[in-house]
Amino acid sequence: LIAQKDYLYEICINDDCSTDNTFQILQEYQRLYPNLVKPIQNNPNLGIFGNIEASWKRPSGDIVTRLVGDDESPKGYFKKIIDFIATNNIDYKNELFCIYCNHKQINADGRTILYKYPLVKDHDVIKLHVRKLVSNRGACYSKKVLDKFIPVSDGRSYKVELLQEYQIHLFSDTSYYINETGNHYYAQIGVSSKMNKKESKDSHIGTYEALIPFLEKHGRPLDKKDL
Repeated sequence: LIAQKDYLYEICINDDCSTDNTFQILQEYQRLYPNLVKPIQNNPNLGIFGNIEASWKRPSGDIVTRLVGDDESPKGYFKKIIDFIATNNIDYKNELFCIYCNHKQINADGRTILYKYPLVKDHDVIKLHVRKLVSNRGACYSKKVLDKFIPVSDGRSYKVELLQEYQIHLFSDTSYYINETGNHYYAQIGVSSKMNKKESKDSHIGTYEALIPFLEKHGRPLDKKDL
């Protein structure tokens, strides 16, 4: 992120009570870049999904993207976003939009998989996400979309994961696509990689059991093919 600082307004970081020296490192970056790097430390620990929702309150810029602990922004990503907005005359201050990019998955053994999402231009993004044909990794969206997000966290339950993810699709009026890699995802090292098969299955099913009534409530019910 620092390497791309000329194209960033602010870097808002929520540290969820790290037990190592992460926050001290963040404070050092804040001293070096006081107008750019803005870390806070939660007290008490909020858990993954509570921490995500706390981060929603932080940005003050016009366009937002989220970067989690096992992700990386590729070189030149933010310049490409800004150029795309300028070229396409996007009203970034007022339009409810999301710009989707490709993302590269990097496995623990070094193998890579590139996922591309051109279908967002012509199809319902919620239907695509249900079918694993789109991802939020690398997505940029207007602050006006973020302002519509609804807190859904429920303690440390994973069932709210999709409820949080789908709000980008739910509240965006327009979907754009850039055929560029906007995210490097380092797989098989995060919290979910430490789950056993039963925990993983229960968590996965639980997210959809929570998602279905959430979408219905907000006027975007899944049809039989989706289900």
